[in-house]
Formats: sequence, C-alpha cells, structure tokens
Amino acid sequence: MTELSFYIPYPPSVNDIWRHTSRGVFISEVGLAYRKQCGIRLMQQKVPRWDRGIRGRLGLEIMALPPKQKRKFRDLDNLLKASLDALQHCGVIENDGHFDRIVIERGAVADFEVDGVLFLRIRQLEVQHGSPR
Repeated sequence: MTELSFYIPYPPSVNDIWRHTSRGVFISEVGLAYRKQCGIRLMQQKVPRWDRGIRGRLGLEIMALPPKQKRKFRDLDNLLKASLDALQHCGVIENDGHFDRIVIERGAVADFEVDGVLFLRIRQLEVQHGSPR
C-alpha cells in the first residue's frame, strides 16, 4: 500500500489536550475524548494499522475544514500535534517522526460537520539513493 486517504474530526487546541502538573505532563479528558472520536472514525472507514498498511518514509497532506466559530481561526500548526498523536495512538502510523513532508491547507468552513474535519492523505515517499533511513 502506498497511499491512504481518510478523515478525522477537527482537533481541539493543543492547550486543551495537555495538562501540566507538578508530576509532569498528562493528556486531559478533552485529549482522551478526541483520541476516542478519531478511533471511531478510523474504524468506520476501515483505515488499516501501520503494520498492515502504509510504512516507511511518509508524506502527509491535510485539508482542514474548520468548525463554525465566532473567534478567529486557529493557527494551522496547532492542528498537527493533536491529530498526529491521535493517529499514532490509534495505530495508523508507527511514529510521526516518519513524516518527511507535511503540507497543510485551510479550506472553507465545514458546513456538513458542525465541529469541523481534517481530510488526510498519507503517501509512501520514494527513498532517495544514499538516504540515511
């Protein structure tokens, strides 16, 4: 398999996903709920786990359709951490360190999905001669 296309829910802010305490950094209830939502969407679409699907050096393209909201749009880079962590947690990717290329673009507000959506395409990249990996 050299390409996967699927969608996941629009992620909450990174500031809402992680909790900093005197004992360390932990995933919040919001973060756990987001991971669960992603897992459900991925199962519904029959997205394979990385060990049976796409592996190696990867490229990622994201089309972000934000939710309807009253405040300004969030920074696009804020979308990456939560969504990539969820994909890793759900087993779609082994590790987000395998991405050598990431392209993210904001589309129109998602009219059909109240909370917004991310459309993702993961592609296996050609390994260049003499590549360190």
